[in-house]
Amino acid sequence: MNSVDINGVKTYCFASRGELIDLAFAEKRSLIAVNAEKILHANEKTRDIFNLNIGFSDGIGAVWALKRKGFNNAVKI
Repeated sequence: MNSVDINGVKTYCFASRGELIDLAFAEKRSLIAVNAEKILHANEKTRDIFNLNIGFSDGIGAVWALKRKGFNNAVKI
């Protein structure tokens, strides 16, 4: 699965909810909603939580950041 590091927060790029659910079950990790505010205000503890789990784009700001990083099929979930 494609992911990118945005301000130290590993954010996965999904084209659909189905892809997100499939990865969560396959890797048996928690889902963490990522939006622009969480990326902007991330500290060491929150980055660890995001990076140990599956961070998915929950806001349009996170989607825009993913698109700027080259993931043109990113969608808000």
